[in-house]
Amino acid sequence: MSYQLSRRQFLLSSASVAATSATVLPGCKMQSNNNQTDQTHRIALLGDVHFHDIHGDFGFNDNEVCIRTMQDSVGSTRMFNENYFVFKATLDDIVAEGIKFVILVGDFSDDGQEAHVDGLKRVLDQYSDDYGLEFFLTHGNHDPTTPYGEDCDKTFLRSDGAGVKVTSNQGDVESFIPTDEVDGVLYSTKMQSLGFTPLMEKLGRFGFQSQPHYHYYETPWNSNKLEDRVYQATSADGAYTVECPDSSYLVEPIEGFWICSVDMNTHVPLDPLGSQWDHDAKGYEDGKVQKPQVLAWLKEVIKRADEQGKTLLVFSHYPTIEYLNYSADDFYYLFADSSYNHKRVPTSETTEELIDCGLKLHFAGHIHINDTAKYVGRNGQTLVNVQAPSLAAYIPAYKKITCYAPDDFEIETKVIEDVPEFDSLFNHYENEISWRTAKGLDTHWKSMLEVSSYRELMYQHLICLTVNDKSDDWGWDMRHLYQSTFPIYWLMVLSVIDDDLSGTVLSTLVDNINPDTNDTKVIDLLVGAGLEQVSVNNAIEDVNQHLINMNYSRQQLNQAIFTDYCNAMLHIRNGDELALQDIGLDKVVGYSVVAELFGRCDIDNNLENHDYSQDYIEADPEAGSHEEFDENKDNLSNLKLRLAALARIFHMFRITEPTTHFRVFPSRGEVLDLSNENPLRIKA
Repeated sequence: MSYQLSRRQFLLSSASVAATSATVLPGCKMQSNNNQTDQTHRIALLGDVHFHDIHGDFGFNDNEVCIRTMQDSVGSTRMFNENYFVFKATLDDIVAEGIKFVILVGDFSDDGQEAHVDGLKRVLDQYSDDYGLEFFLTHGNHDPTTPYGEDCDKTFLRSDGAGVKVTSNQGDVESFIPTDEVDGVLYSTKMQSLGFTPLMEKLGRFGFQSQPHYHYYETPWNSNKLEDRVYQATSADGAYTVECPDSSYLVEPIEGFWICSVDMNTHVPLDPLGSQWDHDAKGYEDGKVQKPQVLAWLKEVIKRADEQGKTLLVFSHYPTIEYLNYSADDFYYLFADSSYNHKRVPTSETTEELIDCGLKLHFAGHIHINDTAKYVGRNGQTLVNVQAPSLAAYIPAYKKITCYAPDDFEIETKVIEDVPEFDSLFNHYENEISWRTAKGLDTHWKSMLEVSSYRELMYQHLICLTVNDKSDDWGWDMRHLYQSTFPIYWLMVLSVIDDDLSGTVLSTLVDNINPDTNDTKVIDLLVGAGLEQVSVNNAIEDVNQHLINMNYSRQQLNQAIFTDYCNAMLHIRNGDELALQDIGLDKVVGYSVVAELFGRCDIDNNLENHDYSQDYIEADPEAGSHEEFDENKDNLSNLKLRLAALARIFHMFRITEPTTHFRVFPSRGEVLDLSNENPLRIKA
């Protein structure tokens, strides 16, 4: 199977953008609609709701709502307050769709705080009682944060715009010292993060405990009693073990349909008493070692489902395959975001072990991204992993799953764009802006309050998060370029120059070239930096010829700067092909033209190959992050390694699986695109 990009394929792809026609495989879609049988099951799958009850009872209320500060939201991969509105809007959408079964694949709470869990239960009870929805939950790394609960504190927004620390630890109250940002402190037992057992007791109705109407229910532990559903968690040095709960279960809510929730949370005890725990949130990577009983049970469940002709849907909080279109290393090398840490990616050995269990289709959350990945194992069997994005982040969406038969699944990603009352808290954020302005604090996120839809709010949130927090962890060269207004065109010119430039010289060029700098001055700056006039002229001619070959003009770049390119890559990271609508297909085509040129910087000239020794500084994606300027790392030669990583990301985006609307036939590993939402995709 080859995915080599030809000029003709690219031009055809660009032409298809102009047409924006989505008429691919109408016959298959028609078959889906006409294939309704008694064996058809429809499910809504929601990832990482992170429910925050804005009416939660923390024992105080000088505000009509209990909300977090916006400053905290733009320092997190999720919004903290608006997810209350989008969650209820999504459930309303599910009711309107006529879907009965709803799966929450973990991180259903903020951090397992009792007030938020109680609020979530009220909502789930309401939709269960009023509309007949049946919910099935699994735990994520945020619920619980430790097996037996722990103290928690968060910064809430006071009515005058100040931050207030709310804590379940009385000692925090006694030691509190006010700052400009956090002006007060309050104590509340409802801020306590709950452990496994209280969570499974409170939310037992939603899959964690057997219900009278279930046709069948079991756990890996030969008992359905909560006290029996435990394993021995081993310390890192293997010196001792501590009992730890597990919430995995198998349920048959209606005849012939099995739902399997695999709890892959692994908590490592830091003392023999189990009073302190470590949790790396690596899911299956650690779970296969800490609790192999669960994987053995999963293997048996899959075998029995096959023998009995059951339709089986398997989900966990954690992915089973490398996500991000197999570009996790490159994303981490460029953007150093620990939330997408390449060390969280399942290794191929782990994926192979799951394939050996017989697993063919799996649904997950945790990463807050829209993604579909396919892996062919050494035994020839295929595993497809579907990642559900978070409603509290970009891109806000959920998965609609239709099971026609044990080996036939249709999956559609439904974006939640318009949310009633999504902006109803903005007046409180205006008070926060006033407070922060008076204190001389940053309010760069205030433009977020000008949006007109929830989808747009999440789009802007990712940009503000990058500016406010995430870009601080980037390598100095990436950060310096991102914070400048350096034009993409001149970065293309630098990418094809054979000579090296020192970090100091490169930094000076970045500081002195912007979209308004005329060509003559830029050329003078490049020559003044030590480049030969002929080298500069040849590079410019090379770039211009590349644009001609790609049927693209310099003017079409519209004075694009590196910042725009990075923001687009981050939105594609989270939204995959669904991000194209928000970025604009015309811009994405331009970025693809740029990426095609940057591909020349790839040392082995193979954009589908990752060679650590050639592709990354110090042969390690993690080495891409360095806070301070480093003459040895921040030169043109190493910058070209960054550009090659951008090229690989874009190339992999164009050849991997569809994520918007597709059909999966697990036994033969076929993923069939039903929407053609990525017209730049190169077909196998």
